[in-house]
Amino acid sequence: MEKPGSLPTLEGLSLPKERDEAAEKVAWVYNIATKLQHGALQNLAANKLRALYPISPLRILIVAKIVEPRHETEQAPRDPIRQLIVGLVVEHYFLLMEEHGSQLSRLLQGDRALGLAVHGKLAGGADAGM
Repeated sequence: MEKPGSLPTLEGLSLPKERDEAAEKVAWVYNIATKLQHGALQNLAANKLRALYPISPLRILIVAKIVEPRHETEQAPRDPIRQLIVGLVVEHYFLLMEEHGSQLSRLLQGDRALGLAVHGKLAGGADAGM
């Protein structure tokens, strides 16, 4: 049981540094699972990343870059981890632009599907992109 005022933990991970580091490791696991076309491991990694929320805005960019598809596929828009990344980027968009604008711009330009999904949601389209 947690004491009042203590930081929440996930399996012993205290916020925020350990969660950020774990999120990056989970992204690498997801990347490998994708290359191996191992759907169950991809889903496990996506669920673990959700459980690690919140992660720092900079780590959101790092995770997004790690899971960025090397080529567009029909699966990309329905990919659960990419949907999560879209939501996180949209949620922290203005902070990301202020603190990490050039990295965010490179990410969204380099991953066209992600860029379209993020900008669509920012414009108010609930079903935009991913």
